[in-house]
Amino acid sequence: MLRKSKVKGITSQNIDTIYQKIMRYCTYQDRSIIQVRSKLNLLGTNTIQSKKIIELLIHDNCVNESRYVESIVLGRFKQLHWGIIRISNYLQQQMIPITIINEAMLVLNNEEYKQKMFDIYEKYKSKYPNISLLEIQNKAFQYLYKKGFSYNDIVNTIPLVGIINDPLDKI
Repeated sequence: MLRKSKVKGITSQNIDTIYQKIMRYCTYQDRSIIQVRSKLNLLGTNTIQSKKIIELLIHDNCVNESRYVESIVLGRFKQLHWGIIRISNYLQQQMIPITIINEAMLVLNNEEYKQKMFDIYEKYKSKYPNISLLEIQNKAFQYLYKKGFSYNDIVNTIPLVGIINDPLDKI
């Protein structure tokens, strides 16, 4: 049996309340427009009201897509040790325009990026002391590749021992 929706009609007073809720939602953490739109849908607004509220939030600088993308790029890289490819794929799933993603990727320091890959490699070397250096290299390569670091960056950063079996065969 179908039930009637319990969402009441939205008045201008309710829009002010919803705006305040969304403003708190956005100031707690950087949000994308998609996240804000889905939250507004949960609060019961229609598309016209959502559009107006989002325009106000953008005008008040509560929602800033480039700031959101920049914080995601830095956070995913520094805390989760993701590479550029994985970060880019994640942001594209969030429906972020590729131009904003490319601009935000410039925030990453190339030397810091390479150092992160090398640190992960060194961690693998110390984690597996009884395994040959070639096997450690292959394991580290596979791990870095799964984390979203590009093939060329990995090959240029990890010190090569002999000839690598193609590590991508095992992925």
